[in-house]
Amino acid sequence: MNRFVNRNPGTIILVILAFNLYGQNDCGRYGDNSVGTLVRISKPLPCAEGSLMLVFEDHFDGKELDHTRWYERTRVVRDYDFVHSKQFYKKENVVVEDGKMKLVAKREHLSGMTFGDNAEFKSNFDFTSGEVNTLFEFGYGVYEIRCKLPQGATKGFFPAFWGFSDASNIWHEIDIFEAWSSHNIEHGYALKEVTFTSFREIEETDGKKLYRCSNDFQNDTDLGAGFHTYKVVYQPDYIEWYVDGTVRRKTWRYYTLLGQGVDCGHTNTNTTYVHNRSMPYLPMNIKIDLAIENGVFRHKGNTIKRRPDANTKLPNTFEVDYVKIWQNVPCNGDVFINSQAELDELLSEQNNFYNVIYGENIFLDNSILKSKKSLVLVSPGKIDVGPDFHTENGSFFEMQSLPRSPCLGTSMPNVHSSGFNRNLGGVSSQIGEVLEDHGNSQSQVAINPVSSSDGGYSILEMGTDQNKRYLIQVHNMLGQKIHEEEAYLSTPKHLSSQIFSTTGLYTIRITSRGSHHVTAQKIWVNK
Repeated sequence: MNRFVNRNPGTIILVILAFNLYGQNDCGRYGDNSVGTLVRISKPLPCAEGSLMLVFEDHFDGKELDHTRWYERTRVVRDYDFVHSKQFYKKENVVVEDGKMKLVAKREHLSGMTFGDNAEFKSNFDFTSGEVNTLFEFGYGVYEIRCKLPQGATKGFFPAFWGFSDASNIWHEIDIFEAWSSHNIEHGYALKEVTFTSFREIEETDGKKLYRCSNDFQNDTDLGAGFHTYKVVYQPDYIEWYVDGTVRRKTWRYYTLLGQGVDCGHTNTNTTYVHNRSMPYLPMNIKIDLAIENGVFRHKGNTIKRRPDANTKLPNTFEVDYVKIWQNVPCNGDVFINSQAELDELLSEQNNFYNVIYGENIFLDNSILKSKKSLVLVSPGKIDVGPDFHTENGSFFEMQSLPRSPCLGTSMPNVHSSGFNRNLGGVSSQIGEVLEDHGNSQSQVAINPVSSSDGGYSILEMGTDQNKRYLIQVHNMLGQKIHEEEAYLSTPKHLSSQIFSTTGLYTIRITSRGSHHVTAQKIWVNK
């Protein structure tokens, strides 16, 4: 279960300069108002607790939507003024067949349809489509979808996979992807462009303001021609977006004044940072939808309508092969829950939160899982549910058995941060983030990229360690040691670029044999 839900991040910072800084993050073409505010940290930003575990998975193998996990949105669920989209969502437009979930967009005229929280609005519609939402909200973790977007003449389609929360009427959102066709006039409206965005609404003295940060990825081929995988890693300190296993964007909650992202646990108290105000922090409901665009945009001096035209291929489908969600779950030993108080202590206070409890062995009894609460028990050992454990209607209870413990220190490939946007280009690019710094401060070393044709890295002894003998180790992004040697640093030591055989994130760890001082630094190598 993700026990880290920072519901009031303002408690750990003190704003010292109330003006906005632009250009401190990776906002894209829109010039969005994702601005930074200078803050001082009163205590380090905590990391999400526990290991990443696959806790939610749906391959849509049945004949209908699994209503213990999802529900269909119907009618008009947002954008009542039709500024961006106009479609009428129908349950019938969500189809599960052939191991896929299909959201079907149709050219279908509906007259005088009412919508709104109190059926206070009425309009005619020319298109119907589908949207599904998870029944539960998920916290920090990884969200992944494998899907095929609408194909062919696709002007006006707006498919998306995204997370949203409006708890306490405050907007938090991550767009894992949004795909556009109406921006691509030269490409015949094929869906070739995806946008990655984070949003957060903030209470200001003059009212609420929405801060957002976007960037986009232009694909060379029609994204509807085949299946592609889209994924986001959502952590307290950063969000990272992937397309088909390749990092396309990364943004941090805090940056140094030089624009470097700051990892959780590495913020220093009483140090000034730039706070990225677009970063959300609440758990989110996960949504998949196929909207129909309704607005306009300007292209080369022309005003172009986004709506489908006579050439748009309809009906058309947004096909989903699977959805997987990993959450950060604390690694417990044996777990014994033998009273209502013990169960309530482990569950989130928030209704509809996807609560996951891991234990090497789990015993559960003498308690009730109440309506609107979820409980997922995960164990590689024995799960024993006693006769006096009960579930109320409207609750969700599931047990998952694992072949082995996920808490043995092994890392999950392509899930943890890759340091993508610290890549400076070339064979030897440096992140320069000090991971460890132990022992006698007089024996520090520096790790610098070499600009010669051979590339690699130069290690220079910067202190007064009389021994000058060091153990040098290099680890790849999976934590595997790929190089080790001892060296005397009377003169700089050169690490050849041949050590770094593939593009990726590496860690260079240097231990002084004399003072036992340790320096470790991440580097990104682009081959």
